[in-house]
Amino acid sequence: RGCIAPLTLAGDRDLGAQAAYVPDRRTVYVRIPGTAGLLRNALVHEFAHHVEFTCHDDLAGLRPAFLAAQGFPPDAGWFDAASWDVTPSEHFAEAAVEAVLGRRLRNRDVLITDEAVALVAGWGAGD
Repeated sequence: RGCIAPLTLAGDRDLGAQAAYVPDRRTVYVRIPGTAGLLRNALVHEFAHHVEFTCHDDLAGLRPAFLAAQGFPPDAGWFDAASWDVTPSEHFAEAAVEAVLGRRLRNRDVLITDEAVALVAGWGAGD
């Protein structure tokens, strides 16, 4: 927990996506208005990205097992892929949503394995 830096949350009525994280500002923007369920999902997803950036070194040990659990090759780029749905970082954020909320209301076309959810939940619990 000590690696998680302060985070700013801002609402944006013109945001094209449900939410977005801007690492250099350490800010999560959420589109408003939005339903409570979608906002919860978006906030957890974007907070997971914040954790990735501020706890980069602490997550290094989790990444190889997470990549394997999601079926990615060991040398897959964490942030860089051909599209959102095949980017390990996005899978990590979706696994965090499942670990925290138990289910996802958005992005359900991206399969997250039970093993990946367990890895993220365990890391979050300090295991």
